[in-house]
Amino acid sequence: MDSLGRSAFEGKRVLELGAGCALCSVVAHSLGAARVVATDGNGALLANAAANLETNRLARGGGSYATAELGWDTESARGFGAKQGEGWDWVVGSDLTYNANAWGSLASALRVLAPAGAEKPARVLLAMTDRYPGEFNSVKVFFEGAGFRWQEVGLEDVGGAPVHIVALTNTRR
Repeated sequence: MDSLGRSAFEGKRVLELGAGCALCSVVAHSLGAARVVATDGNGALLANAAANLETNRLARGGGSYATAELGWDTESARGFGAKQGEGWDWVVGSDLTYNANAWGSLASALRVLAPAGAEKPARVLLAMTDRYPGEFNSVKVFFEGAGFRWQEVGLEDVGGAPVHIVALTNTRR
């Protein structure tokens, strides 16, 4: 996210999926996001995410943040969107693809949160690493088959492990 620069996030609304400790939300906030919502399906993780966001807010000032529990099924995503009452400029996540059984749910949630054909659709940015040989390609094939345009926009070395940065665009209504 940092490589995209401050202008990509300044004044924007950012939704993080599978936030865990909310690292993507903290980075978006530090890059000037106007509103950040860190979500996770495990509500027990959200207190730590909120503490990390509060520490960052105090250091930087400005911007608002929230945490919320969000599962990746279509109905949860629809309800979440209606409850939040706003669209997103960015939907981001890191380390969300390690469980192949969750890819379908993630794709369903992304279809709702970043709908194709929207006047100003959210941009989706995911970071992932290969936990097993061929994982990256398997995820790519799955999401392309599920109606997403896939573009690798970066490759970072993190502790000797390659981390792929991917932009997804929903093409299926």
